[in-house]
Amino acid sequence: MSNEYSETAKSVLRLIRGRTIDNPLSASQIIHRIAGLKSDAEIREIVHNARENGDWIGSNNEGYFLCRNFEEYKPTARHIHSRSMSMLSMLSQSIKNHQKNCVMTIFDDGVSGFEKEVETALNEGMSVGKYL
Repeated sequence: MSNEYSETAKSVLRLIRGRTIDNPLSASQIIHRIAGLKSDAEIREIVHNARENGDWIGSNNEGYFLCRNFEEYKPTARHIHSRSMSMLSMLSQSIKNHQKNCVMTIFDDGVSGFEKEVETALNEGMSVGKYL
């Protein structure tokens, strides 16, 4: 990830870096202060990129702040970990549902539906062991 930021991103990060865990800056405060920002999603993307570049930007239900030490970063790290685990669980469930749909395709469409699923899997470079 590059350390080059847009002028808007630089402005957002300057504001956040001036805040501590005791005085976080909310997304609405950031949007109000920086012309051109329209949504929380833009701020989350800027923060995401900064974290990928090693910035210890913390967040809580009150806003964003620069962490001065790992103790201040722990709640943010736990929250990110929890969201990641939730996404992995959702992905796992989605794959399981897809596999069930493949089985249903066999019963609904006969062999031709099954063959389509295997062909699609092969074209996408997937293993077809689960289909056979």
